[in-house]
Amino acid sequence: ESEFNTISRTEDMIQGFDINKKYFIQLFKKHLFLTPIQYLNRLRIEKCCNLLKTGSIPITQAALEVGYNDIKHFNVQFKKHTGIIPAEFLKKTKI
Repeated sequence: ESEFNTISRTEDMIQGFDINKKYFIQLFKKHLFLTPIQYLNRLRIEKCCNLLKTGSIPITQAALEVGYNDIKHFNVQFKKHTGIIPAEFLKKTKI
């Protein structure tokens, strides 16, 4: 979790461990009910929401800080996990 903003693939998560990728994914899903990438995206969006709640940085900067280099992908993931787009989230948290 501490490297959530630099990891982009399941292979990055298992680097340095002697474990098969498919087996790792199976174990991960068995215990967390999510794939490693689904978990990573959820974690990133949660961290981004916390950054946006402070109101001190723009959406794009928050997305970059949590590891999203593609803003379109970030927007899709944000809406998927929160049900709203980042701009709406900002409006709701400032009230």
